This record gives sequence, structure tokens and C-alpha cells, in this order.
Amino acid sequence: MKIAIVGAGAMGSLYGGRLAQGGEQVWLLDSWEEHVRAVNEEGLMIVSPEGTVVLRLPATTRAEDVGVADLVVIMVKANATRQAANAAAGLMGPDTMVLTLQNGLGNAEKLAEVLGAQRVIVGTNAMGAMMLGPGRVRDGGKGATHIGKLDGHASREVYEIAATFSRSGLYTTVASNLPQLLWGKLALNAALNPVSAITGLTNGQLAECDDSVAVMKKVLAEVEAVAKVQDIRLPYDNPLEHLLGLMRSTRDNRTSMLQDILRKRPTEIAALNGEVIKLGQRFGIPTPTNETLIELVKTIEKNY
Repeated sequence: MKIAIVGAGAMGSLYGGRLAQGGEQVWLLDSWEEHVRAVNEEGLMIVSPEGTVVLRLPATTRAEDVGVADLVVIMVKANATRQAANAAAGLMGPDTMVLTLQNGLGNAEKLAEVLGAQRVIVGTNAMGAMMLGPGRVRDGGKGATHIGKLDGHASREVYEIAATFSRSGLYTTVASNLPQLLWGKLALNAALNPVSAITGLTNGQLAECDDSVAVMKKVLAEVEAVAKVQDIRLPYDNPLEHLLGLMRSTRDNRTSMLQDILRKRPTEIAALNGEVIKLGQRFGIPTPTNETLIELVKTIEKNY
């Protein structure tokens, strides 16, 4: 299968590398020229507890270099989804499918507007990844990937993609409860990412700090309330304990938002906590902790 990864940051590079390692024909498409050059000249290095591998796969900053793909995986930040959709338009053939594994809500709808709803597959994952430098990424922890259609009707192509990912070591299942899973992922990211971005601490450090855990607990309660008013139940019996378990299993990882702060780049705070606040206002649910976190992260961004 020819697969184009649009957005070869930490997670995009990890997925692209693992799929290439599994024998798929993978292209990395990203605007980070130094990273693209390093991958082309030296290979993509993936560091994990199982060892270090260097993989040879093509990378480019230009969509026209890739040509038509069988699958386009969108891994850009949520604030770049429309731009990614326009870039992906040049990769489309009559049977090309598009999979979003992004954070936040509304990405699938934005892709559908440009590329067509019939092509779009939605997914979530519980993996961790961290850039170590151009051409180098750390596998921060393994977790399942869930994909499917928002309407719950999975096609043959969805099952084929899940099988392809699983063969490459990216354990993937086809899910029918995607809205629930998307809200579950939103809850975890909204709680962890901004706290890590503000404090500069790793997942493991935050998990061992009672004060940070208290803040994350408040965020989760607010997200759960906003989801509940829409008849969406988070897919965890105890969201806080689930989050802490993930944090401990990826204890050395820095969240994507912290990595953005360290590299002085725009964050996804608006697509995470901002969406919680927006929906909270619509349904009359108070979200004071989310509001405080977004104000603090925006303060950091404005003072890069």
C-alpha cells in the first residue's frame, strides 16, 4: 500500500516509520525542511525500549513529489487541517482514502469539506512519541489505534487499513463508537497537554505530583460534564486513573504541546481546551479550569 503521511512530526514520523518497517511504501510530507533533509540523507531513526532502528523512506516538502497515494494519513496540528486538506488534494486518486489521527474535534469535517466525506476515516490512538531532533524520533509508548467512520458504518477499506497497520506493529481495531473515543482522547489531551506545557514536566513527573493531578482532575470533570450534556459518555470508568496509567507508561515522554512550546510554535490549545470552553458556553456548563489553562498557554505563546 502506498501511504502518504501528511505532517511528519513525532507521531507522524513514528507511524510512517513503523509502516515502512512493515513493508509498506511510505512517503513523509512535511514543511520542516531540516527534518526532511535528515530523513533523506541519513534515514529516519526510531529509538525505543526494543532498540534503535534506522529506516530508509522518502521525505519531501512538496505534495507533487509523492503522486497519487492509496492512503493519506493526516497528522498535522489541528490548526493546520485545512492547509493539509489542500495539500492532500494533490495526492488523491479515485480510490484514495484519508485517515485523520489528529488531536481535537472537527478535523474530519474540515477534511470532508475539501476531499469528500466518503473518503474520510477517523481514528484515535494512545501512543506516545517525541522528536529528538531532525530525522530522529522516540517511541514513547505503545497503545491501540482505533479507526472507523463517524456514522459507524465501516467499509472494506477501513478493515484493510486496520489490517495493514496491525501487520506493521501498530495494533489497530475498527470501532463503531468513534464519537465516544474522540471525546475520550480529547479529555485526556485537554487535561495533560496544557499542564505539561505550562510546567515543562514529563508525563511521569506530572503523574507523581499531587498538585498537577488535582488540576487535571478538574479538567476531566469539566470535559465529562460537557460530553454528558450531549449524551456522550467517556470510554473510561475512571478517566483520571486511566490518564495516570498512560502517563506512567510513557513517563519519559514530553507531550506534543510541551514540544511545541519548547520549539516556540503555535499549540493546539484552541482545538482542545478551546473546544471544551466553546461547547460549555453553548450548553451552559462552567469550564473555569479549562479557561485558566488556555489563558496561561496563550500567554506563553504571545511571549515567545
